Amino acid sequence: MSRSAMSAPTEALDSDACIVQFGTGRFLLAHVDALVSESLASGASSRRLLVVQSSPREEGKRKARLLAAQQRYPLRIRGRRDGVEIDREQHVDSIDSCLIAAEQWQALTRHVVEHAEIIVSNTADDGFEVGADSSLNPLPTSYPGKLTQLLRARFDAGRDG
Repeated sequence: MSRSAMSAPTEALDSDACIVQFGTGRFLLAHVDALVSESLASGASSRRLLVVQSSPREEGKRKARLLAAQQRYPLRIRGRRDGVEIDREQHVDSIDSCLIAAEQWQALTRHVVEHAEIIVSNTADDGFEVGADSSLNPLPTSYPGKLTQLLRARFDAGRDG
């Protein structure tokens, strides 16, 4: 499986990751990505993640560019399990590629049509507000608009799901 850096907006995405993750937040990075990484390490799965930065926040775009360049990061686990204190570090390496939806929408659409099997997000209540957005816009601004457009493209291509 190829592990690619962020492609330019006009280039095809060099990834066959079948899990598409909307969001670069700490919850997703420390939970979903870590669980996928553990699944890869144990041999239980070969599925990797395509991480999508979908908000207009510049901080999110910066983090997406870092994830695209590194694709591996440390995760500190602290707490208690069965009465025993835990303080360890593990490396998460489940990210195959990362892109910015506003800059690479066509590549994301092609990827969802051709490769997506699972789509995950950690969209909060406000993220489901559509407002004046429409899935008919060239690039929807809301998460529901983006997801609807991507799933419609997949449907139009005759793909399951």
